[in-house]
Amino acid sequence: MSNHLLREHAPISDSNWKLLDDEARDRLGILLAARKLVDFSGPHGWEYSATNLGRVDSVATAPCDGVTALQRRVLPMVEVRAEFAISRAELRDDDRGAADADLAALDRAAHQIAVAENRAVFHGWPDASISGIADASPHQGLQLGAEPSTYPRPVASAVEQLLGNGISGPYALALGNEEYKQVVETAENGGYPLLEHLRKIVQGELVWAPGLEGAIVVSMRGNKTGKVRKIALMRVEHDGEYALVASKGGAPKHPVWYYNLKSSPDEVTVQDGAEPFEVSVRELSGEERGRWWERAVKAYPPYAEYQTRTSRQIPVFLATPKRK
Repeated sequence: MSNHLLREHAPISDSNWKLLDDEARDRLGILLAARKLVDFSGPHGWEYSATNLGRVDSVATAPCDGVTALQRRVLPMVEVRAEFAISRAELRDDDRGAADADLAALDRAAHQIAVAENRAVFHGWPDASISGIADASPHQGLQLGAEPSTYPRPVASAVEQLLGNGISGPYALALGNEEYKQVVETAENGGYPLLEHLRKIVQGELVWAPGLEGAIVVSMRGNKTGKVRKIALMRVEHDGEYALVASKGGAPKHPVWYYNLKSSPDEVTVQDGAEPFEVSVRELSGEERGRWWERAVKAYPPYAEYQTRTSRQIPVFLATPKRK
């Protein structure tokens, strides 16, 4: 493995390196908020250069006739550095047993690294070809409001929007520096802490995210785990059957679970009450779809707005309980 820090050549002791490593690890563990909210894997080492996106682009020309080519899409890794300096006198004091070494410069560098990563994940970094969660989301942004007392309404609306698009919880709420401070310091009428109110809304944690502007609600459900998929949909029931609406908020493409139902229509369970039960599903069309679509819009009016956002006809599945 490459030794880019050239530790053996540095005029400091092994215990000094341990001091610096432990301090950086402790600081970054608190500051790297995005890693607490998204799927993360690593570290992969210095030789890891790009992440495969699983997609391809056509190559316009070929070296000879009769040949076509596709080029893989990858996301190149970005190396981020923040320089700092610690005096050797401080490190010698550490060797002598001092418990209060001045590592403020290292702490500032760790904060800069964390802010850079958090901003890239949440807001994107165009020059590094990174799309942020806020920009990539198909869901319309909501105004958080100037006063912390107004936060519960847009946060609840964001959760409802995710739920209506089949993105299940529990959720987490990431808050920027100022927003987090105001939430922690604010009590609602009657003295109930705003922090606890927001936790109940998202059914999860609130995360301090340096570098984030405003707030973002995300689902804590893992991706590509190989486990049974569970999705939460609006309840549309009639005579013991259920409509499953693949709206995805009016996004241009179907949600992933649409293809799961198409490939395995007899391996589906629904839970509407204490216990789940097996169902068979089929995609509806024509007049039958029209009837169930009307029921769906009546149960959840935003479905009608979602249809206006996309050129695709939003699919509707009918789930029929299997007879015992």
